Amino acid sequence: MIRQIILKADELAAEYNKTKDPLIREEWFQVVRSLDNYQPSHNEISDTILKPLLQVAQKVRHHTK
Repeated sequence: MIRQIILKADELAAEYNKTKDPLIREEWFQVVRSLDNYQPSHNEISDTILKPLLQVAQKVRHHTK
């Protein structure tokens, strides 16, 4: 599930970079924010991969308030 979210975010980022459409940008933010619903356990290997993404999502949320 998380992999699908990341792939969708990557797809939206590439599309936004081509079009600069603000609606695509907002959709990207929503997709990234949805990662907050997934907290990996402390013993998962994906922890080291997801922590930077969650930090980005938190920074994005902070800047959009």
